[in-house]
Amino acid sequence: MNCFIKAGWILICFFMLSCERNIELSIDLPEASAVLNASLSADSVITATVSRTVRYYNDQTPPPVHFIDKASIEVFVNDRKQGVMEKGEKDGQYRLPGYYLSTGDRIRMEVQTGDFAPLSAEVSIPSQPEILSVDTQMYVKEATASYPGDKRIDVELRFKEPANETNYYMLALSVYLIKRKDTLAKIYLPLSVTHNEDLLFEELSPAYFPAPYYHDYYYFNDHYNTSFFIFNDRAIHSDAHTLKFTLNNMLNSSYDSDSLSSFTVINRICLYSLSESYYLYYRSKFLQRKQSEDPFGSVGLREPVPTYTNVRNGYGLLSAVQAAVYELKVAPAGMPPSGQGY
Repeated sequence: MNCFIKAGWILICFFMLSCERNIELSIDLPEASAVLNASLSADSVITATVSRTVRYYNDQTPPPVHFIDKASIEVFVNDRKQGVMEKGEKDGQYRLPGYYLSTGDRIRMEVQTGDFAPLSAEVSIPSQPEILSVDTQMYVKEATASYPGDKRIDVELRFKEPANETNYYMLALSVYLIKRKDTLAKIYLPLSVTHNEDLLFEELSPAYFPAPYYHDYYYFNDHYNTSFFIFNDRAIHSDAHTLKFTLNNMLNSSYDSDSLSSFTVINRICLYSLSESYYLYYRSKFLQRKQSEDPFGSVGLREPVPTYTNVRNGYGLLSAVQAAVYELKVAPAGMPPSGQGY
């Protein structure tokens, strides 16, 4: 009798598990809207791009950007109207020639497109970061049975911390080489970074994602091979602070000779002061990446992290940045590294 009961339960469970039910989901998709993107800095011409949102279903193939070429963008600086931006040479690009921003300026953009709701956004130009000193020390990490060993550079970067204000920063690290003598041909290479002051950095590993496409600030010209670290000054309680990190780049030495294989290796260290909007944008990208690496986040078991925007009635980012740059030229070696093809 018990055998029949067990068999019956097995059949019932089988039919329950094998049943399918089609459920129709009704999802309210957001209406299309305009997108404003602009990143500003002191002593530079005001530029911006305007586009429209597109529906995006495939994570592997980003959709093309649909620019808007008939927008009207009014620019206000410290609540005074400075003019209407002119159409630039590129699609969706606008500029306000003849006017240059200063540190502390508060900029507001008001955008009319005709087809979408009016946009507006504000941002203030942050203080110029000041690098007080950079100390470096190169050493050799000894080889082991599983590690070939390499040269590394310990860096101590001391910078001034402005008081009585909240400051946001980005440390951007990259390495490039200049091939042959007296040329400006630059080849960018991957750069490995190990930092030992994770109290400030919001991530224990660098992030590799492109800077916004609208950013024409020339230090970001090779964002794919740049390591970004963002942090704020909440843990800094003095008028200066020292960041400590280690560079481990692909090429450890320059090579100087009369042959075509001559090249100079340069490590570039950029310390950026960011507007709060720029900081929150990159922080949202960090959180998105962190969630995508979580095994539960990849199957939709965690709340999504929206990309930060400070544009009212639309999407995009109005941000500001200032940069201080230090470049470290690596000393030449006796011969070029084998197998690199340089």
